[in-house]
Amino acid sequence: DDFGTGYSSLSQLQRLDMDVLKVDRAFTSALGQTNEAKVFFRAMVSMAHALSMSVVAEGVETIEQLRILQALRCDEVQGYYIARPMPAEQAAAVLVQGMLLPSNAIAIRA
Repeated sequence: DDFGTGYSSLSQLQRLDMDVLKVDRAFTSALGQTNEAKVFFRAMVSMAHALSMSVVAEGVETIEQLRILQALRCDEVQGYYIARPMPAEQAAAVLVQGMLLPSNAIAIRA
C-alpha cells in the first residue's frame, strides 16, 4: 500500500495489476525541502501515470506540499493538512458540508 517502503518495490508494479500508487509520507515530507525530493516525486507520478495508475500522496502537512503536488499532477492527497483523523460520523458531516480542504487550500482535481 505504501510505495517505496517495506514489501513494496518497483518490481511489484510490473507483476501486479494495480490502478493506484500510494506514495509513502517519507517521500511527501521532503517536498519543499530539496529539489531532489521534487524530482524524485515527479518521476514517480510520471511513471504511475504512464502505467495508467492514479497517484495518492500520503502525509501532506503543509500548503507548500499541497501546491507542489498539484504542480506535479498528483491525483489525490491524504494528510493532517487536509484533515486530522476523526470519527466516522464527523467525517460524514464534513463530506456533506464540503469542508474537506482548508479555506486557503487549492483543489487538486477540478
